[in-house]
Amino acid sequence: MEVAIITCGADKQNIQCPAKQMYKGSLFVASKKFAESNYGSYCILSAKYHVLMPDDIIEPYDMFLGKFSKQEKQEWWRITGQQLLEKFPEDTVYHFYAGKTYIEGVLPILDKAGRKYECFLNNLGMGYKIQWFQQHTKRKGGLF
Repeated sequence: MEVAIITCGADKQNIQCPAKQMYKGSLFVASKKFAESNYGSYCILSAKYHVLMPDDIIEPYDMFLGKFSKQEKQEWWRITGQQLLEKFPEDTVYHFYAGKTYIEGVLPILDKAGRKYECFLNNLGMGYKIQWFQQHTKRKGGLF
């Protein structure tokens, strides 16, 4: 099994809704469409909620992992890594489409558990990531 792991976004709805509908920024929208068209399963990394499945109902929030202290990040990585191990079977290959801040402390947890993963697009800027996602999204009926 392969699972795509994408990240949340700062631009959000202002009402309670499923995680897949909460984030409305262009990078999230492009990565979500890519994940939905290329993977049987995906999840969203959130500064507040850690690992979200697309249909998880969540409240709006204002939190950014980049502003966390070193200790807060370590705790976030610990919880997030544990959730990834619990939510997916042992034979899962995790495909991360997430920035360094989100994954640097999670990867050692997966390593320790003997899980397999790959990281993509880490060195690209936001505009290039959006373009890549759009180019690699499988089209249905000629549309994204």
